[in-house]
Amino acid sequence: MTAEGKTTEIIAKHVSAISPKVREVPEDIVDIDYYQNKDILYLHVLPYRSARLQEVSEDFFVCFDRDNPQQVVGFEIHYFSLFSELDDPILKPYLEKRFDVVDSDLRQASLREILTWARQRFQVQPSVEP
Repeated sequence: MTAEGKTTEIIAKHVSAISPKVREVPEDIVDIDYYQNKDILYLHVLPYRSARLQEVSEDFFVCFDRDNPQQVVGFEIHYFSLFSELDDPILKPYLEKRFDVVDSDLRQASLREILTWARQRFQVQPSVEP
C-alpha cells in the first residue's frame, strides 16, 4: 500500500471512531510510533509528508513540511525515556499544540498530554543516563 493509501485508511478509521455527530475530518491528527531499541518517539501529523528536521531543544526535533516550511508536520524525540522538558519555555509553543491521536481516545489533546500518554502507552520508564 502506498503512503497516501495508508494515510487515507488511517484517517478514515480515525474519523469513524469519533462520535457520529462529528462529520468533518479533524484538522490535526497524529500517528505515533515508538522505537524502543533506538528510544525514539515519532509523531507524524497526517497526511504523511516529506519533512526537514530542526532541533529546537536537545533531542527534541520539529519536522517542517518541505513545500511549506512554516507548517509543522511532526515531531521526533530522541532518548524519549530521558525526555523531561515538559515545562521548557522554548518548547511551550509546540507543547501547547493540539491533536487527535490515531488508535486512541485522545481528542484535541495538547502535545504535552500526548507525550505523557505515550510514556504510559509504550511503558517507557524514565531512565538515567549512563
